[in-house]
Amino acid sequence: VIYGNASVITYTVGNGISWFSMHPSIKEYFLAEGQVKMPATGKFCFVNRQEESQWDEKTRKVVESLVDSGFSIQYSRSLVSDFHHLLSCGGLIMYPNTLTGPEPRHFLCEAAPLAFLLEQAEGRATDDKTRIWKLKPTSIHMRTPLFIGSSEFVDLVEKIVGGKP
Repeated sequence: VIYGNASVITYTVGNGISWFSMHPSIKEYFLAEGQVKMPATGKFCFVNRQEESQWDEKTRKVVESLVDSGFSIQYSRSLVSDFHHLLSCGGLIMYPNTLTGPEPRHFLCEAAPLAFLLEQAEGRATDDKTRIWKLKPTSIHMRTPLFIGSSEFVDLVEKIVGGKP
């Protein structure tokens, strides 16, 4: 659910996703867009560059590669609003590990639900080596890196950061 000048609910029953918007005068939600599909490509990367000094070299290489290919780097500090923008415009959201801190995102309440929604919209989500939906939680407080977006860019992350061929 996104609140602001518009309230939007992203909903799935496991077969694609739909967007519902609240009509402001009657305070009810109506179907705004059914069968939402994420663009296969995009020019936005959502990542906190203030933490760049804490990234490993491989993560820096991914961001540099995206910037060199014309990506706009943005970061709103709101995973939900960045996710909505990602679904609309395509691209990549990155929450990489840092050298000093804990893993960045909660698995059960952030990474897994957003990965499920995105996979329904033909996107992909990974921790840089394994698709998020294949991970098994080890505790209720489990945290994980999160790279989520258009398949092409998630493949790039897995290749450079995760070392996949």
